Amino acid sequence: MNNNIRIEWVSAIEFGYPYLEVFYKNSNKPFLDIGITPEKELNFKFYPSITELELTLKDFEKILNTAKDG
Repeated sequence: MNNNIRIEWVSAIEFGYPYLEVFYKNSNKPFLDIGITPEKELNFKFYPSITELELTLKDFEKILNTAKDG
């Protein structure tokens, strides 16, 4: 079982679509937001991090598949 990342859905009235926040391990701050642009394309916004992130291919696949399925 892969526990490197946690993905949470966020829905807010000020956004046209829900978006995803991706957290590394037990962090309470996301390192990545995934949203939908007005052109209905996925948009990936990375945040600076003091923690060194080590993601596997399975982590990336989980992130991308979750974003696509949303």
